[in-house]
Amino acid sequence: MAFGANAYGVEAAAQEYFGIDLDELTLAEADTLVTPLRNPPLYHPRHHPQNSFAVRNRTIDLMVSNGYATPAEGVAAKATALGVVPHS
Repeated sequence: MAFGANAYGVEAAAQEYFGIDLDELTLAEADTLVTPLRNPPLYHPRHHPQNSFAVRNRTIDLMVSNGYATPAEGVAAKATALGVVPHS
């Protein structure tokens, strides 16, 4: 699956956007990675961070409401900046 910025696959996207391996992603970072899948030009975390941030936070809310994250984890994740690193 294409994640933009020539990142194909989740591992490549984790390295491209955060400079880390997949198993090092936080809840906020993992939710940021899935936002461009909906509409890559509109939700690209580097080109439209405000859009990506809003969708990421809605995704976190859904994870909490469906029991995949605790309310405390959700609050902490939503308080986290996007943290996307420059393209290398």
